[in-house]
Amino acid sequence: MNLPIPAVSPDSGQRPVISSHSILLMCGVLFGMAISGNITSEAKMTFVFAGTIGLIAFVGLSVMKRARNQTQQQVAIMHVEERLERHAQLDPRTSERAVSSPA
Repeated sequence: MNLPIPAVSPDSGQRPVISSHSILLMCGVLFGMAISGNITSEAKMTFVFAGTIGLIAFVGLSVMKRARNQTQQQVAIMHVEERLERHAQLDPRTSERAVSSPA
């Protein structure tokens, strides 16, 4: 059975510059640098702030990706249901049974 291909956005052929997992990895590095005792207190606050922003970005990107996947799945299911309904309406066996069966 041929499943419908979801609509592709024009820029989806390109790979993202940075993935969400890379953002999470860099947040871990920033938090680790903030914990280390080798930097000043102003730099620690900057690293914690940057790590927190990155963590929020990771969560936001994950939520958006999940919502997009759910939308694509719902569209694919709707297309399959429509195709099945069209085939069920055009099925000649059902019209033959209706004609041959006594009323």
